[in-house]
Amino acid sequence: MASFTEKAIVETFVKILNEKPVDKITVKEVIDTCEINRSTFYYYFADIYDLIDRIFENETARFLDEHMEYGSWAEGVKAAMAFAIENKRAIFHIYKSVSRERLERYISTVLDSALLGVVRSQCKEADVSEENIRLVADIYKYTLTGLVFKWLEEGMTAEPIALIDKLAYMFEGNIYGLLKRAGECDRGIHK
Repeated sequence: MASFTEKAIVETFVKILNEKPVDKITVKEVIDTCEINRSTFYYYFADIYDLIDRIFENETARFLDEHMEYGSWAEGVKAAMAFAIENKRAIFHIYKSVSRERLERYISTVLDSALLGVVRSQCKEADVSEENIRLVADIYKYTLTGLVFKWLEEGMTAEPIALIDKLAYMFEGNIYGLLKRAGECDRGIHK
């Protein structure tokens, strides 16, 4: 659990990040706004990029703790997108910065966890290999990751929840069908 001071630094940074790009934010600005001294900042974080990493680590952990089971992949993805939607400008600033790799890692980790959980829940009654579970989860993960990055590239103007709901409707029932067909391929049943 984060200390009060660490949490204050993170919240201050996110607030500033919602206002300006990463490369325009200094440690001095964060500590002045947060009303702490420089050594306190460096007690918790090595630099601004370490702070960004911590934000994504915290968000990933929060997501995994709170949302391990989902009735549908769409609910998991909506929960995973909550931080991005609440902090659109901050996420856009990270996306347009040298920290893009950190954002990509966060999105991949969260979507991977959400989708693996949903795919596993669809195969409880079937004999499905781990390889096929991974394959089906990856199909959804890479589709959604591509759409998230398209949304980011287009300036985050579209409403992502509506798109997720539309995809959920379009893909309804497909996870089990994909798992079943993957198993048939493994057994040589397909033509």
